[in-house]
Amino acid sequence: MKCSLFSSFAPAGLVAVALLTATSAAVANGTHLLGSEDALEPCPETPNCVSSLADEADEQHYIAPLDAASPEVLAFLTEALTETEGYELVESGEDYANFEFTTRLFRFVDDVDFFYDAESSLIHVRSASRVGVSDLGANRKRVEEIRTLLQATQ
Repeated sequence: MKCSLFSSFAPAGLVAVALLTATSAAVANGTHLLGSEDALEPCPETPNCVSSLADEADEQHYIAPLDAASPEVLAFLTEALTETEGYELVESGEDYANFEFTTRLFRFVDDVDFFYDAESSLIHVRSASRVGVSDLGANRKRVEEIRTLLQATQ
């Protein structure tokens, strides 16, 4: 009977992927807006989240907010992302939007939240993975791609 090294580890690898996928699906979803001030929920300690409301000294989590001259920018952004592969609109209002972004390969779900701050004419953003510790920069890259999309239309 032949037994290769790959075939003996393949079942373990498949089990690991199945567990990660099941864990991803089991994590609660929803918006990450908090309180009456509609501030975005802070990032956890893990490096798989970025937020424009994080302390600027926190280089791991801080990302600059998006420029928005009016609330219509958030409406445009919401419409554009709804039509973009991988994004699903979960909830939206006049000054906020919550999306789920599903990765192509392993089908992990990340939460992407936007809040329009009329006082500063900014859209605050939070993008976070639901599972794991490191996202290899995926959330930061996602927000920068959204920033580029907005800049190209203004």
